[in-house]
Amino acid sequence: MRIKLTLIAWGLAAFTVMGSAVAAEGSKREARVRQVMPVFSGMRAAIEAQFEVLAQPATATQLAAFTRNYYEALKRQGFSDGQALELVKAMGFPRLGELRR
Repeated sequence: MRIKLTLIAWGLAAFTVMGSAVAAEGSKREARVRQVMPVFSGMRAAIEAQFEVLAQPATATQLAAFTRNYYEALKRQGFSDGQALELVKAMGFPRLGELRR
């Protein structure tokens, strides 16, 4: 009986230690989440700002003008109509952040 009680006591102690370790890991995880939330909030604000700019008709007009100018510049550089079109298609529209470089 004494051996059983000792084993039960050791088992409860191990379970308590494991539970504390799990709780500590959960607290660390929560702390990391709280730490990165401002970063995600900033990223969300930046993405929303980009969508606001992209939704404006003037932005579409500017992107169309850029695309046309790029296509024509490629042709002036000696690319065929088909080659210039393929390059324009591959580029898509310029990313807002890339234009500032």
